[in-house]
Amino acid sequence: MQLWKLLTLLMLDWNCRVEHVRVIGVDPDPANLEDTGASLAKLRKILPFNVTYKPVCGMIEDFSEAELAAMVSGGENLFVNAAYTLHHTYSPPDDKTTRLRLFERFARLRPRVFTLIEPNSDHDTESLSRRFHHCWNHFGTVFDLIDESELSSGEKFNIKEKFFGREIRDIFGSSDRFRCERHELYDTWLLRFARSGFKPVCDFKPELIVPDNCEIEYSDGLARLGFRGQCVIAVFAQTMY
Repeated sequence: MQLWKLLTLLMLDWNCRVEHVRVIGVDPDPANLEDTGASLAKLRKILPFNVTYKPVCGMIEDFSEAELAAMVSGGENLFVNAAYTLHHTYSPPDDKTTRLRLFERFARLRPRVFTLIEPNSDHDTESLSRRFHHCWNHFGTVFDLIDESELSSGEKFNIKEKFFGREIRDIFGSSDRFRCERHELYDTWLLRFARSGFKPVCDFKPELIVPDNCEIEYSDGLARLGFRGQCVIAVFAQTMY
């Protein structure tokens, strides 16, 4: 959806001088890569510039610096986008260096912009009490937001049970070796950006659509989406320039 919106905005911009966009999709699930390719094929028919797609099957943290550099070679301007994905990267319990090294590899690619979207909660810890505290606050707030929405009771149940319920079961029902829902607080991601050499994009105010009962707080390189005073989702925009 984010990629579709970006390409559409480029198409509608009369000042746009883009001639070629190369999309590199990295995902461990071949089905997701195929779906992205199919969506791009439909959109490509109406775009005034050329779009090519390169699917890469694998976990982003498993690729070496040389492999990442080879993926993006040949382009003039690199844009990196990770939406609700990097909290799935595996690291040993309470390890704070694995994701930092991944960000350092990204930094050496010199992206024009690195956008990141992540839930704001701390489940990447071996401490059960801390995990429970943050899980209760985060998902409790999300469930309250869902309950206040205009969705039907059936839709509310499906979202809470089939989507978020699966995440909660993973957070508490899986061993640290196999747990994949490893959310972190937004200030942890900000520190990781800074330690990797990234700088926040100034005057960052993306057009975000949220319900009337939610709030958005903007600062350089960061937008915090909240409900009842609690940040639920963080949107980052960082650069190496």
